[in-house]
Amino acid sequence: MRQRGLDVAVHTTPPPLDPDLRARVHAWLRRHGRPTEGLHPLTERRYAARYRAYRTEMGAVWAAAGVVAATVVWQLVTRETPGTATTLAWFVAAYLVLAGGSLLGLRRQRLADRTTAAAVPERVARPVAVGPRELLGGWLLLAAAVAYPGAVVVGVAALVAADRSADRATAVAFLVAVAFFAGYAAAVLADALRRPTLATDRRTLSDDEALRREDAGLAVAPYLAVLALVAGVGTAPGSWLLWLYLGYAAAAAVTWAAWQRAQRRAATAATDRTVS
Repeated sequence: MRQRGLDVAVHTTPPPLDPDLRARVHAWLRRHGRPTEGLHPLTERRYAARYRAYRTEMGAVWAAAGVVAATVVWQLVTRETPGTATTLAWFVAAYLVLAGGSLLGLRRQRLADRTTAAAVPERVARPVAVGPRELLGGWLLLAAAVAYPGAVVVGVAALVAADRSADRATAVAFLVAVAFFAGYAAAVLADALRRPTLATDRRTLSDDEALRREDAGLAVAPYLAVLALVAGVGTAPGSWLLWLYLGYAAAAAVTWAAWQRAQRRAATAATDRTVS
């Protein structure tokens, strides 16, 4: 791979997307408030990688939501009291689904990016590396503060104060999930900060920076909020543990949605500046 200065445009681009895939990627971007007009073929291909990863991750989220529904149905049909070994098993199943989906989605994205990069042997170099200040915004930091320290507080409180062994076991499993997804978030942020620039001109260099910011948002994806829902459903009705888990899930989901809204506004503002 050769890198050139920013003042030199490199006329090497990967092949265009399949028309059907291109239409689905553009529809996905519009649903998420992202601009689609005039996308460079290189950027389109990179968004296609994220679209496939997103489908994998959302499949895992919906599967975990199915576990929540199955837990409720199981309790209604069997009249089993929440907070038993069975409800703990439902929680572990949801955790494994989410963990597997997040890792698979990330791997698919990285492999697709490497394939795209191989088709662009010459690139332009960014004069100054992207730093944490450019990558992280206030909403992302707030969402991360709620998602991880907040989850630790919830898990420890449930572990210390629970009076049933199944509830304590669920709290331990929840803290294990927090540790896993914190490591996942660290890997996502490290990749967004350190990976080589993939751009052929100023336009795709700007797209590369936008993709880094969007990829960093995976660090606050609401996986733990979904797991908190599963844990809450598995506690006794009316228990303070139920409201603890549900309150955390609501706070994590709201701050994540606020970050998503801020990203859409930033993307729209960047597009307006480019057009003007």
